[in-house]
Amino acid sequence: MDAGPELRKRPDRVRAKGCWPCREILQQAGDEAGRSGSEGREIRKEIDRLSRLAGEGAAAFAEREDEVSRKRLRWWEANRERLADQDVARLPILDRAYRIFYIEYLGLDPQEVPIVERSDRKLVIRSYNFCPVHHACADLGLDTRHVCK
Repeated sequence: MDAGPELRKRPDRVRAKGCWPCREILQQAGDEAGRSGSEGREIRKEIDRLSRLAGEGAAAFAEREDEVSRKRLRWWEANRERLADQDVARLPILDRAYRIFYIEYLGLDPQEVPIVERSDRKLVIRSYNFCPVHHACADLGLDTRHVCK
């Protein structure tokens, strides 16, 4: 499978982040890894999807990125007025982006994505929520910076 050099990641980066290798999660059926059986199935589904995309090449990832962008834009159009009516509009721009994307769009609890660093130009978060794409990328050696654009 060759998705192109921009999608490959160094194997040492996967371990450095403390990520569970997908094979271990699936073998343990989630018990010792703290994952449910449904999470294992979600990881398998993502492995299949990402393997197919990687086999098709970088253009397939670009097409998937466009599809995700269209989905996000449809969500924004459907929710824009509701969010404008809330206190979100009064937040500083980076806090607004954090709130709209992580809390409203992804539906995460703020404790799952705490802001750990803040400046006028940058917010740094740590994500503790389950993400099957992250685990599938780790197992396949793909770089999430490119897969999850």
